[in-house]
Amino acid sequence: MRIWTIQSQEVYDQLRLDGVVHADFCLSPYGKWEEFGRSYGWMIEQMKSHIGLPPTGVTYPYWAWHTLGWKHKRPDLRRIEFRNCSDPTVCIELELPESQVLLSDDEKWHYVLNDWYLGDATSTAEFEAEDKWLESLSEKELRTQKLKSWNKVFNVDPVHDEWQGQGRDVQATFWELRLSDVIAVRHFQWSSLKK
Repeated sequence: MRIWTIQSQEVYDQLRLDGVVHADFCLSPYGKWEEFGRSYGWMIEQMKSHIGLPPTGVTYPYWAWHTLGWKHKRPDLRRIEFRNCSDPTVCIELELPESQVLLSDDEKWHYVLNDWYLGDATSTAEFEAEDKWLESLSEKELRTQKLKSWNKVFNVDPVHDEWQGQGRDVQATFWELRLSDVIAVRHFQWSSLKK
């Protein structure tokens, strides 16, 4: 499976030296936010269930893009997602076995990040009925339903209607970054791309 991960120049330099590197969540800009730790913990458990346990010494996964804007191709680095890349950065193109990658819908992932219920509504009436049902649940029942609803994050087959853009942006998580999986590397810094 072809995927693209955005990493710092330092991570890529370490990869070239060691041949394999593991993600350090504490060094991530998200590592300071409690809600990201909770959400990442949930994703880690899903990865263990779907693709197996991490290699020894691996605690957190790497993230990559599989699809952006309905297209499975190298990301356009001028997109808004990459505007925080003001330091030297690399887009690493990888080829990994499908069995080592867990795909998820980026839009739906935000329901996990925000601790929201991921519903099935496809109309205003359905949304209002679903909302009323959620309000009737106890806190424990709501938590159970919310966690169950998050499994829809892994539905990545394209569905494009007025209620959702499932499959428009698909992210990929995998346990370790190996030099042997690298196909190509593109160096960039967003300030040099915006012209």
